[in-house]
Amino acid sequence: MSQGRLVSKPWGYEEVLLEAENYVVLRMFIRRGEETSLHKHLERDEYFIVVRGNGFLIRSGVRIPIREWDVISVRRGELHKWVACEDLEVIEVTTHPLSDVVRVEDKYGRATSSRASDRGDGAPAGI
Repeated sequence: MSQGRLVSKPWGYEEVLLEAENYVVLRMFIRRGEETSLHKHLERDEYFIVVRGNGFLIRSGVRIPIREWDVISVRRGELHKWVACEDLEVIEVTTHPLSDVVRVEDKYGRATSSRASDRGDGAPAGI
């Protein structure tokens, strides 16, 4: 098991809290006014708990308001993105591989291809 890896993103950061053989626990921090890419995963499902802040999740074209202590799931293949109306902190539980990100749209100009990686060094590709 590994933990404690911090990966800077244009919208905030991701921190690996725990990485085990079959699952990963991440903390996502999205700065107020920022958003993740519109993306999907081909091989993994994700489960989220919003622990601070509010905003919305766009999932399969539907805008879902979110606030503290909401629990949300995103199934493999569902297009989704997070938008922070105020600083947003989210705990994510997911499976491997973390590099399973297919970006469709990204306001920061990052790659929009299958298995996109922000860093190319095996760190979480993130969103």
